[in-house]
Amino acid sequence: MPIALDTCLTTSRCVLRCASDEDLEGVWSATRYPGFNEGMRWDPPQLKSEIAAWTERNLDIWRSGEEYV
Repeated sequence: MPIALDTCLTTSRCVLRCASDEDLEGVWSATRYPGFNEGMRWDPPQLKSEIAAWTERNLDIWRSGEEYV
């Protein structure tokens, strides 16, 4: 059974939740810093629209129960 999109895991340091369109500006800003993208399984996005596409793909995968990104 898939994990609900509104599932949120909270630790003393982190809040882990499904990505959303509301995260676009924050992710875009972070990817502009040297070193942020090192070790990532992606090339740094060149356009904000690439982040939106990434978010939508991850939501589709989450909904299907294939992966939780």
